[in-house]
Amino acid sequence: MLGGILSLILFSLGLVSFAFALSFYLQKNGYLYTRVFTLLLGIAIFLACAGHSIVAWTADARAAFIPHIVGLFGIDTLLLLELTFLFYDMKAKRSRAAIPVVFFAIFESLDLLFRVAKNCYVYISQVLYTTYELKDYFSHIFHYCYVGTIAVFLLFLSIRWHKSRTLAREKNFSMRVIAANFLLLLFDIINASGVTIFEQSPNFLYCAVLTIVFFIWYSQVKKYSSFVLSVQNVSKEVFYTIDAPVLILDMAGNLDLYNAAAGWALKIDDNKKNTLRDLFTLTDVDALRLLTKAKRAFSGRLETSIRATEQKCFASYFVKLDYTGEPYCMIMTVTRQAQEELK
Repeated sequence: MLGGILSLILFSLGLVSFAFALSFYLQKNGYLYTRVFTLLLGIAIFLACAGHSIVAWTADARAAFIPHIVGLFGIDTLLLLELTFLFYDMKAKRSRAAIPVVFFAIFESLDLLFRVAKNCYVYISQVLYTTYELKDYFSHIFHYCYVGTIAVFLLFLSIRWHKSRTLAREKNFSMRVIAANFLLLLFDIINASGVTIFEQSPNFLYCAVLTIVFFIWYSQVKKYSSFVLSVQNVSKEVFYTIDAPVLILDMAGNLDLYNAAAGWALKIDDNKKNTLRDLFTLTDVDALRLLTKAKRAFSGRLETSIRATEQKCFASYFVKLDYTGEPYCMIMTVTRQAQEELK
């Protein structure tokens, strides 16, 4: 019973990790290589967790080694991906970075090969789950030689990476990655010693720690990427500081948001609900025509006057669409005619 529950938890952890990684890859702008590596790390975590969890659900003990190898491939690849990312982010020369990356890739391949060729595990079918025990200690030692060597190398490289950072937010990011690598190295040592807390799922704790390491990475990458110079990240500051009137209206023509320049130029009264007709000298027909066009997702420009000051102006509006492709607001900029003539 416990083996089935642990396997379900493990599979869920892998699935959630992959979902978060995919969401980050699809939603964020900029830092393409960071998004790609995060997605690959999420896939590796999923393979590690799903592979080890499916072992418990495999009724045929002879076939259980297949998902087990997939799980081990996920663990080994995760470490190799982080190593590759550090070299890439440090902008190391490809020739210098290729040597350790290729070395550890060969090391990983041999590790998996020995486990398959030597059949180093005995798979035992219980009533509700399948578990495994170590049979070949050479393969076990070889595996932890690989994991231990790459973990120590990662630790050394991440410290160098931290020292090469200049900004405080970069150093904060790299310190969290170093802490995650320390955690990983600690559990490598525990796992290599043969200590097993859950006999029903021997690698449960290690895969759970890998998931924790991934989410440390994910949270820090997400926080760090929020400072990428993009429209998404600076739009709020631009909206409130730009010296031009900007209005945000709903599809009924009601004013929802405006910046300081708009409040000053249009003499907007915060104590009442403002509509297009309150702001500009539009007739009912003009306002209806504008809103009808906007509801059909047509942007445009009109010549009118500011109602509070009677100053002639041009109001340009852009219709923003939601994720279903339907209009949900209008972004309007107001230019006084005197300014337009100067252009």
